[in-house]
Amino acid sequence: LAAWDTYIDGRYRIAVTRIGEDPALLPCPEGHWESLPALAVAGNRRCFAARCRERLVDLPGGAVNHHSELVVAVQDSAVWRDVACIDIDYSLNPWMAAYWGLRRFPRLVADSDSVFLMWEEKLDPAAMDPGLGRLCGIAVSADGVVGEPSILMDGRCMIVIESESSAPIVRAA
Repeated sequence: LAAWDTYIDGRYRIAVTRIGEDPALLPCPEGHWESLPALAVAGNRRCFAARCRERLVDLPGGAVNHHSELVVAVQDSAVWRDVACIDIDYSLNPWMAAYWGLRRFPRLVADSDSVFLMWEEKLDPAAMDPGLGRLCGIAVSADGVVGEPSILMDGRCMIVIESESSAPIVRAA
């Protein structure tokens, strides 16, 4: 599989393909844009794709805010459908202080019939310092989110997941 962001009709979308086949666009509501794709193939050969979906939100008084979420899609036959959405706004707060990590970058690790979605967030979203963060994760099946998010690693940032990792053992640096 291969995935990339592509600029179409004034916004970014994610294209996914199996090498040698025509690419397909992942679902994306009007007014949103997507970037930073991640792919994984579960042990049952089901394909999953994650990406960061963003949009601008109008606030009272003419102000505008930014909304970010991580979205996971699964492929059924040749059609991709979204099965999970994780709001990551609470972990961002870029207007207060920078973060040294990769907050908007989803990571996927395959399991036998599902994937584990992982993301970084600030330890304290209200902190003014650019501090360390934590790695969070949640299981996602073809039917949606399974369980509650967990903190996998605390007090770290810029976390890299080994590309050959598979659940339940995830190797990270």
